[in-house]
Amino acid sequence: MTRSRLLKYAQSDNCNLRLNERHQTAASHALKVYRSEAIYSFIPKNACSTMRLSLAIANGCIADASGFKWIHQNNDTFLADLGDLIQARYTFVILRDPFARLASCFLDKIVAQRGPARALRALVAPDLALDEITFAAFVDYLADPTVLSGDMHWRPQSDFLVYDRYDDYFAVENFAAAISAIKDRAGLEVKDARPWTAHGLDRYRFLPAAVDHSNTPAIEIARLKSEGWCPDPRSLYTRRIGDAVARLYGDDLRLYEEKIGPPTLFVACPLT
Repeated sequence: MTRSRLLKYAQSDNCNLRLNERHQTAASHALKVYRSEAIYSFIPKNACSTMRLSLAIANGCIADASGFKWIHQNNDTFLADLGDLIQARYTFVILRDPFARLASCFLDKIVAQRGPARALRALVAPDLALDEITFAAFVDYLADPTVLSGDMHWRPQSDFLVYDRYDDYFAVENFAAAISAIKDRAGLEVKDARPWTAHGLDRYRFLPAAVDHSNTPAIEIARLKSEGWCPDPRSLYTRRIGDAVARLYGDDLRLYEEKIGPPTLFVACPLT
């Protein structure tokens, strides 16, 4: 399925490609399926644990899903080099509704005070109280371009695209339909990582979407999750917050609408 394709950011800066930061960021997330010579661009929060687990099995580094912890120490093990990128037989990427992706990032990484939450504190202020962060405040912090690009879990999806176009664009929201295509075209059998990573929001019962949780502190959401409940991702959004996210992630929204269709209006997605 080899087609003529351009490296998306190769000409974004008039410098040696090795010094081109935008290209290098995207290239550092382009992984190779060796047997099929396919390139998969992984975007954090877009079923990436499932895909990296599947890739590790396909590339012969772990035997099955029980070795899932290996993937977290090997994000760059299957990186494609320049020749791989140019000669790829097949390329694909998995996109996600930008509204749903950001809500998932907050409800998972920020509320649980994982590494991205600590990164947020380093970017915003050393005394930032992680327990008190709300989704509304989180979005406000992202108005600073340094914060917006400061962690891969909320960085715009467009930054991870190494090509100007891919052979296939799949969607987290319709991931089941992508599985057979990925197996057929990339020779990659998808293994669901959710039972091993425990990241998915599908483990929780959602509270009513009509209840406004945009200003609910992270510590309160963590308490709810400990009891098996979680705010519906839609309930994190007010009109103001939705408008702000639409501005911040405008390129992602345009890409999603062009390649997939209209955003799913904050509906949570099961794979993370």
